[in-house]
Amino acid sequence: MEDPRTRPVLAVRFELPDGSLLERQWSYGEQTPAWTKAPPDWLENPQRSWPHPQDPITLTGRVKEGREAEAFQVVRG
Repeated sequence: MEDPRTRPVLAVRFELPDGSLLERQWSYGEQTPAWTKAPPDWLENPQRSWPHPQDPITLTGRVKEGREAEAFQVVRG
């Protein structure tokens, strides 16, 4: 049985201008970043989905060209 404290509760999947993805997940015990409550200005077309209660809330969008370094710093920490 999966430990609910280690199950991902938040996931980000951002498309970079070159088509690659910037992804990360946060588990229940981790502090989620404040920017997840309001989209950062470097993100276009932000969307939030939660297709199933056992899956993490997923944030998606496209990183604006020229803002990749900022996105990496914020998402990866």
